[in-house]
Amino acid sequence: MVRGVKPATAMEPTPAEILAGDNEQVNGSRSLEEIEGVRRPAPPADATRLVATAHALRRKPISVLSPEELRLLISQDVGLLHLLPPAVELLRADPMVEGDLYEGDLLSAVLTRGREAWAGVPGTARELRTIVSGLVDLSPGLRREADDFLVVVAGL
Repeated sequence: MVRGVKPATAMEPTPAEILAGDNEQVNGSRSLEEIEGVRRPAPPADATRLVATAHALRRKPISVLSPEELRLLISQDVGLLHLLPPAVELLRADPMVEGDLYEGDLLSAVLTRGREAWAGVPGTARELRTIVSGLVDLSPGLRREADDFLVVVAGL
């Protein structure tokens, strides 16, 4: 399994720079609510656990989100522009990092986002493409998702 990747282009900050706060738009010490400037009302009392959890995580600084918290938000298409770069940073260190579901669950969540999400962070898409291209011994499901991802981000 290959874990190294080539750095993002000079024009787009690397995930590490994003988390370090070198990008005006994204600072890992800030929450999605702070970055997006949108404070949503509290979910209703009868909201599902998923809705309540996602709502609470929008208020948590990005730099302290766990792999499971990133997986949950990304799988719900929440804050993708801001969450895909730190998720790929985690995947660079360990592509099979797991949240609460199974080994590689964060990778699966990231791989299954659509082209429009990756168009907003093309350097991050290229970085993930490099990671994915070096992976071997994936489960059939993850291999399918990886192959589909490579098609989705072709040309970015």
